[in-house]
Amino acid sequence: MFRFTHRAAAAGSLVLALALGGCDDKLTLNNDTTPPTATISGPADGSNVSGVSFVIDVDATDENGIYRVEFRVNGNTTVDETAPFSARVLTLNLAQDATLDVEVVAFDWAENSTSAAATYTVQGRTVTRLT
Repeated sequence: MFRFTHRAAAAGSLVLALALGGCDDKLTLNNDTTPPTATISGPADGSNVSGVSFVIDVDATDENGIYRVEFRVNGNTTVDETAPFSARVLTLNLAQDATLDVEVVAFDWAENSTSAAATYTVQGRTVTRLT
């Protein structure tokens, strides 16, 4: 068994020559430098959100697959590694009309990344207290 890991910074190809047991073979490795695409599919940027939580959905694609999507909400980060990519955001401890700044970052298997951002306003929460 032979394992080779190479993280090149430049675009292009790498030719690896192997001589194993008298057999000379060449293997060409293509270096992926193309970032994935990512969009926040819901809720729309600038939306008002209500309730004690809401879900952010992300569409992320890459020709070699998506490794993970990071959700960054007001400085807190959570990660989803399984499509469809989404995260539940709790709004219970936020003031009425609070602003939520959201950034999502999609990573492909070569660690290329791209981001998308949205801002939401917390509206009309109803909390029932049990006594």
